Amino acid sequence: MNVKFKVIIDGLHKKYEKLTSCTEYDIKSIPQKEGNGVYLLKLNGKPLYAGRTKRNFQKRINDHIGNSDKKGDYCSIAFRLARKKVKQFEKANYKKGFREMAMKNPEFKKVYNLQKERVCKMKVQYVVEKDPLTQALLEIYAQVESNCILKDFDTH
Repeated sequence: MNVKFKVIIDGLHKKYEKLTSCTEYDIKSIPQKEGNGVYLLKLNGKPLYAGRTKRNFQKRINDHIGNSDKKGDYCSIAFRLARKKVKQFEKANYKKGFREMAMKNPEFKKVYNLQKERVCKMKVQYVVEKDPLTQALLEIYAQVESNCILKDFDTH
């Protein structure tokens, strides 16, 4: 095994423990903090999603919850949770217009709005990690170790 890779792999659990022992912040009150790290989103105390960013943590989380200028009111996390609950839209579909079609469906829109309310109550933990390779591997490790509800390693 590549020596650099082995060193990173051997240190992942310790970095994961650091991540999960960090302060849990309310999703709406994350302190301004430079990025380059890994974060863990929790819903009702259960790990929902692990991700990584090289940007400001607060801005990255806002992209997920719909407080981003570029996405308007769209909340990607709520959309994914709603897809899990409405069978007609359960399978991921990356074709142009799918999101808009789903949001026009009254049943889906209702479930989406309920999920968005839940998402706004999430907690987040994050840890700075500047090395991109370590970030990527720690994100995967955190998803698997935490048994995140929204883990998806498929390509889009």
